[in-house]
Amino acid sequence: MAPRSESLGWNDEGVHDYGVFLHCSCSARHADGRPPARRATAHHAGRDLWGQDSSGHRRSARDPSPRPHGQTCRGERMTAAAPSPLVLEWAARQLAVAELRWVRSLPGGTHARTSVVGTPDGAEFVLRQFPPGDDAVRLEIRVLSTLGDLGELAPQLLAADAEGTVNGCPLIVTTLLPGRASITPTNPHDFARQLGAALARIHSLAVIPGLTDLFTEPATESPMHSVWHQLTGEPRVLTHNDFWSGNTVWLNERLTGIVDWSGAGRAPRGYDLAWCRQDLVFLYDVTVADVFTRAYDQAFGSPTPDVALWDHFAAMKAYPRVETWAPNYTDLGRDDLDGAGLRRRLTEWMLRLDAG
Repeated sequence: MAPRSESLGWNDEGVHDYGVFLHCSCSARHADGRPPARRATAHHAGRDLWGQDSSGHRRSARDPSPRPHGQTCRGERMTAAAPSPLVLEWAARQLAVAELRWVRSLPGGTHARTSVVGTPDGAEFVLRQFPPGDDAVRLEIRVLSTLGDLGELAPQLLAADAEGTVNGCPLIVTTLLPGRASITPTNPHDFARQLGAALARIHSLAVIPGLTDLFTEPATESPMHSVWHQLTGEPRVLTHNDFWSGNTVWLNERLTGIVDWSGAGRAPRGYDLAWCRQDLVFLYDVTVADVFTRAYDQAFGSPTPDVALWDHFAAMKAYPRVETWAPNYTDLGRDDLDGAGLRRRLTEWMLRLDAG
């Protein structure tokens, strides 16, 4: 359903006046049925689509921060593939092992540089290195320390240097969950059902005191404001804040873990749910997204309210930056979901949402 106080239809140029999201009215199509050409977008008056200062916007695994190429931890560039010997020596001391070696980089995210490191006898761990001064590491440390009830689905925190005293970059070491990121399952419906059940487990956990409310009021003039107004009264749950298939780990097509907790907070259930639904629409179609939703609702014990409105919210949130997510999809084997492919899928999804 469309928000009561605003249409989510296109204006004459196919772009909202604020330049932050694609409108979806079929009335603005070309004569041959194509949607209007997408115009380059920009934040309005230096603010993000929530009407908040864009300089303070959290960059998630699919919302990469514009790090300068010259940004360094002491003695190395953030773009280097492997951790420096200094970092490996620190991690080895923290784990009480004689030696650690870089094994491989982990794909699927851009917020922190994530590597698998291992001992000569084959024990392996995850080392995450954040940009200098990045406060996201403190939240990830706090959240990982309280996810015990997720059991095997959450990595265990083993060591941390939140201040970046080792090399100027905050560091954490966690257990390595069995398996790898995978977005190309042989059975998409089973894949979706497992994602839904896992998200319900997250949302059933106690909310960690003091977590940030992620669903905050946008500026009054923002196109998001009417959506927020209709949804903000819903109860808050523990929220991952970037729950998509690339932030999960799989072994033999069984979900074995959920990673990248650096943006966790509080929000209504639909916040994470619609984000993952949109990902499944990009990967497959709305049928698979609906399988995910039914599995989630069954595991949580009650239907998610206002799913259609949450889908609008997620689509508007994705609009300004969807092309930047392309490396996360192509690195995991979906070469068709490059920047143009993602923009096309999002446009088709928004047209469907607006059509009801």
